[in-house]
Amino acid sequence: MPILSISLTQLGWTDFFQNQIDSNLPPHQVARVIAEHRDQYILINGQGEQVIGIIPGKWLKKKGERDQLSVGDWVILHSEPSPLKKKHHAYLMEKRLTPYSQIIRKAAGSQQKSQILASNINSAFIVSSCNQELDLKRIERYLSLIDEETIKPFLVLNKCDLKGYDDFQWQLQKRFPEIPLFLTRFDQPKSIEPIKEQIKSGSTTVFLGSSGVGKSTLTNLLLGKAHQLVESIREEDAKGRHTTTSRSLMSLPTPYGNIIDTPGLREIQLSQSTHLDDAFSEIANLSLKCRFPDCQHLTEPNCAVKQAVEKGNLSLEKLQHFQKLYQEAKKENSFYPKQRKKQKDS
Repeated sequence: MPILSISLTQLGWTDFFQNQIDSNLPPHQVARVIAEHRDQYILINGQGEQVIGIIPGKWLKKKGERDQLSVGDWVILHSEPSPLKKKHHAYLMEKRLTPYSQIIRKAAGSQQKSQILASNINSAFIVSSCNQELDLKRIERYLSLIDEETIKPFLVLNKCDLKGYDDFQWQLQKRFPEIPLFLTRFDQPKSIEPIKEQIKSGSTTVFLGSSGVGKSTLTNLLLGKAHQLVESIREEDAKGRHTTTSRSLMSLPTPYGNIIDTPGLREIQLSQSTHLDDAFSEIANLSLKCRFPDCQHLTEPNCAVKQAVEKGNLSLEKLQHFQKLYQEAKKENSFYPKQRKKQKDS
C-alpha cells in the first residue's frame, strides 16, 4: 500500500466537501479517485495511502448521469477494509460526495447515455498542435463540454517549433479572442512554465485534446518525470497514436496542484447538461442585445447576432456551427441559451 506525502488540501479538499461529512470521520475514510480500472478505482485517502475502492451493489442501480463515479470524485469509505480483498487494502465506497463541477459528454455511439470525463475541476486546457489536427470546430465542441462557471478554459497550441505556427496562432486568437492561449514547444521546456503557474496548489486541471497533440508529453514535463507513454504522430496524415488509455489524476510538485490527463476523444457529442457560452462567447454576448431573451438567431426580428454577421463583425461559419451544436444539444433535451436578462440600452 503506497504512502504518498500529500495532504487532503493539496489533493483539492475544501470546506465544500467538509460540510458534506461528519466532522469526526477518520482520515482513512476520506479519499479521492485518482484512476479507474473497470469496476475498481484507485484512491488516495487522508492518510496519504493509495488504496482500492469497490463500488457496492446499491450504486449500480442508480440511473442518473451525475451519479456516475469518475476520476476526481471524493468518496467516503467503509471503516474497515473489505474482507474479500483485505490483503489488497480494498474498501467498499459508502458515499460519493456531491462534486462542484463535472465535464460530461454523451457517450460514444448511438445509445442515449452520458459519460463523466472528470469531476471537481477548476480549469481545463484544450490542447492542439501545429499540424493538420487543428480543427476550430472541434475546439468549440470541447469548450461546450466545459461551460461551467467553476471551470476556467484555456487553449494550448503545441509544437510551435514547426514552420507556420504563427498562422495557427492567428486562427485561434481570432476565433477565441476571450480565452487565454499558451504557445508551447517541447524543445524549450520553459515554454510550459506559464501553464504550470495556472495550476494553483489544491486546484485540479484537466487536459483535453485529440491523440498525438502532446498531452502526455506535456503531462510528463509538468510532473518532471515520465509518467505517460509517449509516441510520435504518423507523418502521412498527422494523426496521433493513442498513448493515454485511461484517465488518471496526478499531483504536481509543491506548490502546484493536480492534473488529469485524458485519452484523445474520437467523438465529442453533447450531453443533456451542455451549454455553449464559452465556445461561442461572442454570440452569447451579442444575444444580450437581441429583442427576445430566448432568441435562436434564425428568423427573429431585431436579432443582434444576425446583424453582426451582416456587418461582417461575426463569422457566418461560426454562427452556422453554433446552430448545428444548438440543434444537437436540443435533441438531448438541453437548454440553450441560459436564462438571460435583456441588457438595457445605455
